Amino acid sequence: MVNNSDIKKLTDEDVYFLLYLNKIKGLPFHQLEEEFTLSRDSVEKIMDGRSRNKCYLGYMAIEKYLKETA
Repeated sequence: MVNNSDIKKLTDEDVYFLLYLNKIKGLPFHQLEEEFTLSRDSVEKIMDGRSRNKCYLGYMAIEKYLKETA
């Protein structure tokens, strides 16, 4: 079992920033792992909404709104 205690240290702002860096700026997972000291599994869980789901859903709703109003 993988320990994802590294996710617990992240604030909601950190999670939104991770999502922004990956989805908008295109930073690959390995750079996010290094920048935020996270495991690959933790980054993958955040990026697909399996962890910090409320942040993920909020981010996706904002991104959708911005695309629709652009």
